[in-house]
Amino acid sequence: MLLLDLAPEIFELIVRTFVEQATLPDIFHARGVCRTFARYIDHELLEELPIAQFVEKSNSGQEEWGWAPFNFFRERIHIFLAKRVRYPGVDGNTPNLVGFLIKIVETLLLEAPSSSCIDDLREQYVHDIVRAVVAMRGNTVHRLLIPHIPSDYESRTLEKYITQQDPDVADMIAAAAAVGNINAVEKRIRFCSKTLSNKLLFVHPIGAALVTGQLKVFKFLSEKIRKDGVGVTTSPWIVVTSCEAS
Repeated sequence: MLLLDLAPEIFELIVRTFVEQATLPDIFHARGVCRTFARYIDHELLEELPIAQFVEKSNSGQEEWGWAPFNFFRERIHIFLAKRVRYPGVDGNTPNLVGFLIKIVETLLLEAPSSSCIDDLREQYVHDIVRAVVAMRGNTVHRLLIPHIPSDYESRTLEKYITQQDPDVADMIAAAAAVGNINAVEKRIRFCSKTLSNKLLFVHPIGAALVTGQLKVFKFLSEKIRKDGVGVTTSPWIVVTSCEAS
């Protein structure tokens, strides 16, 4: 009998045991057998493997097998991050970035319409916020989640920020923009000055709205910036930051 002939739940258990115990080269070799193997292995690596083992395999992969495993994790880091934000602490370890994003999600959920299904809304918020952060911060997200990857100034600055304080109001504006909560955007933007910065997690609210396709919020922010004369950075992104209160 072939492995693929087994019942799905038995096959999944075998793959889980294999991923937990095998070396990264063996795991990647098995991924190449067929699409079914790859799909089940990816699920275990990115969504079920405890963070400590994920870190160990990611680090050892870069040391022993070049950049292929590193790129695999980097390109799929949104899957890993979203699962940990949805189900924090399932393996007893919550990275600072995960805890920071959970604060943002839960704060925005408190402002959700009373008629909303909170579980469905939480799923959407996690998806959109993770998508925006990964799109804007790229490799920095990978460095914040997996220790021992060489850090740079940007990742060190962000690590200090997310460790030592609650989300800045500007980050809350960007997060609200990412999930399409225009009421939360309007509520907070009244307290913002017209200064520019890229030192926060989301970088800018317009970028967050664009990444997740929130056109209503994008139009509102564009008009707000046009009317109020908020400046433009040297990059093509327009930002509203340096806020005083929520």
